[in-house]
Amino acid sequence: MLTLVKTLMTLRGINQVDLSIKSGVSPTALSRYLSGSSDLRSENLLKLMKALGSDFNEIVKKEISKSLGNDDLSNISEDIQKVLLSLDSISKKTLIETIISQGKASRSPEVKTAVGRLKKYRDGIRTVRRVS
Repeated sequence: MLTLVKTLMTLRGINQVDLSIKSGVSPTALSRYLSGSSDLRSENLLKLMKALGSDFNEIVKKEISKSLGNDDLSNISEDIQKVLLSLDSISKKTLIETIISQGKASRSPEVKTAVGRLKKYRDGIRTVRRVS
């Protein structure tokens, strides 16, 4: 986490003094943490991440996914969104309909909920068919 905090400080252009003020973490505690001489209490680490504009929950989820060997799955929703945004409306509907038809057989409540949301998304896609 130390490397992440330092990287975010560099990317955001924020120095120790400003980060201390913005996060409410004491300058001494922050200095000791950044020098590697001590650890931060978890609540102070959360304050730092929030002050740096980072979603700590997402970071933890990704780290857990990596440790479980699921790191490829952690970015799949972002990848699907990018693909969907690049498609024309008819292709979007076709792809979503394929996913819905595969998910209908599931008994999982989470999948059934997801299928319901996908149906709403599909129904909201406007298509214009050309008449020849």
